[in-house]
Amino acid sequence: MLVRVSPITFRALANEAEHLYGYAMRGMAEDWAAGGPTRSACRGYETAPRSAMIQFRLLAGVFRLVLTGEAPELIRFYPCLGGTEPASRAWPVMREVIAAHTDEFMLPLQSRRRPTKSDDPRRSSRAYSISSPPQACATSGC
Repeated sequence: MLVRVSPITFRALANEAEHLYGYAMRGMAEDWAAGGPTRSACRGYETAPRSAMIQFRLLAGVFRLVLTGEAPELIRFYPCLGGTEPASRAWPVMREVIAAHTDEFMLPLQSRRRPTKSDDPRRSSRAYSISSPPQACATSGC
């Protein structure tokens, strides 16, 4: 089912969650509505299927930047990386990272258009790192 991506798409899974991804998705919703870098980073996915989970792909892309050292300013917000800063303060910093790397998000968002062949560990590990939050974050509330 194709749906128009909107602020509702980003808020749908955030609810009132007070962890990093909850605050981030609510921030992404407002940014999308304002035509900010979230909307630019997701250009071309305005009518993506609901199952595409664009909001999580964008968050995974941000996390990839953190892990590769391209967004060290965000480490302090990720409990799974030892961060202790309140998640409620992360969105403005994350928005700046998205704005600075808008074009780089196109590849992670596109990477799952074709089925991933997981019989080669190198291919499956790349897909995992792009499309899935690490287990540590999944359990710690990143």
